[in-house]
Amino acid sequence: MQPRSSIKPLVEGAFAAALAAVLALVGLYVPLLSSIATLVWTVPISILIIRYSLREGLLALTVTGILVILLSNPLAAVFYLLQFGLVGIFFGLAFKRQIPAGYTVLGGIVISLLSTLTVSWLSLKAMGLSLSDLNQQITNTLEAAFSFYRSSGILEFYQARGITEDILREATEQMISLLKRLLPGLLAVGAAVTAGVNFGVVHLVARRLLLPIPKLLPFREWQMPWYLTWGVVLGFAGLLAGDYFKINGLMLVGQNLLLFYVPFLVLFGISVVAFYYHKSQLPSVFKIGLIILSCFYLSITLILVMVIGLFDPLFNYRKLTR
Repeated sequence: MQPRSSIKPLVEGAFAAALAAVLALVGLYVPLLSSIATLVWTVPISILIIRYSLREGLLALTVTGILVILLSNPLAAVFYLLQFGLVGIFFGLAFKRQIPAGYTVLGGIVISLLSTLTVSWLSLKAMGLSLSDLNQQITNTLEAAFSFYRSSGILEFYQARGITEDILREATEQMISLLKRLLPGLLAVGAAVTAGVNFGVVHLVARRLLLPIPKLLPFREWQMPWYLTWGVVLGFAGLLAGDYFKINGLMLVGQNLLLFYVPFLVLFGISVVAFYYHKSQLPSVFKIGLIILSCFYLSITLILVMVIGLFDPLFNYRKLTR
């Protein structure tokens, strides 16, 4: 008979695998909940690693993979596990070893990005598609969409308002071209969101379960490391140099690098604003009025917040201890 201490990890591992499998299947099959479930389905695996060890986590992830493969499309399930499973394993190990929060999030972003790129490449290979084939499919879809617009009378609706088919087609093609150019940056932003949400949920659950967690400063004291601002400098340099010397590749790198930094600059800029909001002695009514006013001029507010987030590591407005 096995001792009670050796049975408990197996029982909790089975529960974690079942819960992770249910969340993964929800992410695959329930559109309304897929975005949330996709981001958090590995949390039970991470918690299991924090409580016990990597061995239990890998075993639970294997069982989860088998369940998802049996209950869904096997190829889609494998890609799903590859894209998100490693992130859950990494966060479990990072929390267990008390790696500082900043390095943990950064490592999660890198792993999430590499996993996303790998799965994207494998998906194209599995479908037998190349980038040129993908472009042709986009073109065919665009033609089918405009054929539908003609038959349904949508083009006539726009033409009555002075927007011809040529103008609408040109605007659509420009938008598609922009999305294709910014696809690497969009993938990187998606990887950052995945890692950030995973870290936040694992941190919250681990704290509730009284498990060891890395120290996390209050949000109003978050600050981007000063050396990471060089990424913004390089992005602007690539964008301007590529435009001046007509080097499309260099300009493309600059655009995607700047796009990747946008959510981080907004996040750290809001942290600065939250610090002064909390510290300020202004009446609450006046503070709420400022928030409402900033929502009315959201585009200007976002630009100001990004500028604040960019220069905060250099000037250290809040005089935070480095």
